Amino acid sequence: MLCKEARRTKIELSFGKRMYLVRLLVVGDTSVGKTSLLMRFNEGHFILTQKTTIGVDYKAKEIMIDNDSVKLQIWDTAGQERFRSMTSAFYNRAQGVIVTFDVTQYSSFMALETWVNDVKQNAPNGCAIMLCANKTDIPMDKWQVRKEEYMLFAHEHKFTLFEASASTGLNVNEMFTEIGRQVLSKNKSELSLQKQTNERDLVSFDEKISKSGSRKCCIIM
Repeated sequence: MLCKEARRTKIELSFGKRMYLVRLLVVGDTSVGKTSLLMRFNEGHFILTQKTTIGVDYKAKEIMIDNDSVKLQIWDTAGQERFRSMTSAFYNRAQGVIVTFDVTQYSSFMALETWVNDVKQNAPNGCAIMLCANKTDIPMDKWQVRKEEYMLFAHEHKFTLFEASASTGLNVNEMFTEIGRQVLSKNKSELSLQKQTNERDLVSFDEKISKSGSRKCCIIM
């Protein structure tokens, strides 16, 4: 019998090969660069003036992780307080969460504890959590958060830490790949117990989710 978390990591048939589906959330205060990180990872470019996410945005990308085909399904959430309850509704299906802050915005660092508590209260047990210090390409004399502060935060919470930049692409691919790897490491052993699975059970796409690479969800005006 597979545990609940393991069943969430479904498998997709792609040209006869097994593909793992990993559901991720990117959370953090508004304007910390969540959408820019996702655009850099998914599309390989950066837009200096990025529109603020309203509600939740969704993108998907197929990558290889240690010889395994993996489809990362990534939900980019709004950071504004008025969307906080909506964001919480997406936690219960997440297998990994990247909690993000802006090194030039101290308030976003101070809000990390609240975001982490939201994840721990609403996400499934065993959900992988990662810390992202974004905009580290900006000269350090403009930083409001000291490196020692966020390194201590990551250490105390036992989070993997990535110092990233959506602008330059620094550590962006590595970060999404690593959280995918962490999710697989927690679920793969249970998945391997599936000795006999018919083709219908291997379909990974949720019927309510578009097969396109990107879409907007839950828009509120």
